[in-house]
Amino acid sequence: MNVLNWLKQTPLWLVVPSVFLAVGVAGAVAHHEPLVFDPSLYEVPTASAAELSTIDAEALEAANAAEQPPADVELASAPASSVSGALADGTWTGYAPCGQGNLDGWKPYYVGVTVNVSGGKSQGIASIFGSSTGNPSDAALSWDAAENQGYLDWADAGRNGETGVRAQVNAMAQAGSLSGVDTVSKATYSSAAIYNAYVDALGKAAAAAGGAPAELPAAVDPAAPSKGEKPAKKPEKAKTDVEVGVLADGTFEAFVQCGPDPDDVWKPYYVGLALTVEDGAVTSIDKIAGSSSGEKGSPELDWDEAENQVYLTWAIAGRVRAGVEYAGVKEQVERALANGENPASIDVVSGATFSSKSVFEAFYAALAKSAKAAGSTIEEPDPTPTPEPEPEPEPTPDPAPGPVELPEGVPSIHGDFPDGTYTGYALCGVGNEDGWQPYYLVVEVQAEDGAIVKVVDAHGDSDGVVDPAYVYDGAENSVYLNRALNYNGLRLKGVKTQVQSRLDAGSEVTGVDVVSNATYSCDAFLDAFYEAVKSAHDAALSMQG
Repeated sequence: MNVLNWLKQTPLWLVVPSVFLAVGVAGAVAHHEPLVFDPSLYEVPTASAAELSTIDAEALEAANAAEQPPADVELASAPASSVSGALADGTWTGYAPCGQGNLDGWKPYYVGVTVNVSGGKSQGIASIFGSSTGNPSDAALSWDAAENQGYLDWADAGRNGETGVRAQVNAMAQAGSLSGVDTVSKATYSSAAIYNAYVDALGKAAAAAGGAPAELPAAVDPAAPSKGEKPAKKPEKAKTDVEVGVLADGTFEAFVQCGPDPDDVWKPYYVGLALTVEDGAVTSIDKIAGSSSGEKGSPELDWDEAENQVYLTWAIAGRVRAGVEYAGVKEQVERALANGENPASIDVVSGATFSSKSVFEAFYAALAKSAKAAGSTIEEPDPTPTPEPEPEPEPTPDPAPGPVELPEGVPSIHGDFPDGTYTGYALCGVGNEDGWQPYYLVVEVQAEDGAIVKVVDAHGDSDGVVDPAYVYDGAENSVYLNRALNYNGLRLKGVKTQVQSRLDAGSEVTGVDVVSNATYSCDAFLDAFYEAVKSAHDAALSMQG
């Protein structure tokens, strides 16, 4: 059947749609163009180091105030950005301030990070350190290793299963990207500062490659919530006091144990104080002292006034160290009480960390007794974490008498010396990072029967006889010098004692262990001792000539 006959026999309502369909298909075929793949439609632009954006801290703050997070911003990270191909090779050091605006009262400082760049690519973080100075245009801050190093170590290496910032950054460096970091709990300021210092170092590498300083994503303000947390609707007021119930009037004494310190191996003792309460409020803190006896039933410890009193005094009354003034614990507690608050924490006094914590803990122990007498309780503050010092290495045993091979530059104590007293000098404290003025240490030794037999004296040159530019300051230096010379730990003795024990045995003076927290003084004593022995050798040579 041809098409014409089909059209005659087919109802009109079926024919019309078919005709329109055929015409449409014919038109589409007539105007058809083959498909061509256009790769430009699928390219994803890759930003150079100079084009990367930072997290806008002000926008984050404003968004928090508006009770909703800013759009497309993670709280502890930014979108990953490429950082390869725009960096100059070499080693670059970046700095970032740490702790600005913290509510705990510790002084801000700088975190420095060194980064190696090779083949235009970051090789990750090489080193991390604290510093009082940053980039040349930055104002000086206050790095205190005793106060800050433990937290910086946590941020660096991680804690309680959390990954440290160094590992996170180095993983991103291998991938050639940068996307922010998760901060380490209890070390949020340090975590953010390490990351920001790394960003600063990359910025310098980018600028040296010919571009503008890199605008890399920066870690979120450590005071903001961590990644994965929702921002608070309103900033919470910082906790400034500790809840205390009703207090009973009277005087309450308490004792807490101070030490032991695994690093110094000094014997633990008790710190005690008396608290006076009138009309339900603390009116005075008195009788802060060290003791060998503690609470009833507590074991006897070993309070050594000559060894420990200076540290306890610093903790109580404060001190000035390297131009920085540290308030004593008594003043800090009394200041809070005057404001109607119970202090939740205190700033430890530099060089007296253990004593500072013990005074503070004794205050709360006495406060607890008053509350208990009133049938009440107190909420004690969380203890301030202290990095655990490394155990002290076993001292080198005294060598047996007889000939030994002396290290280069160490003179023998034997040499047919004329009998008499010989003096040596050494400059103590050159290059110290604490800011104290170096001074000359003077050591006198005695020779008998051709050998050095005794350390007669060791003292600082307080009159400037050796050099008036370097004068011994008894108020600043005596504690460390006495510690270096006369320390009496469980396993380690002072350098003067160690040297004398070798002289008593007729042994050469080698393998002397320095006392921790007095290393400059120990080194200076040994240098001055060897200079005195050399002067005895010179005297023997002059007699032979």
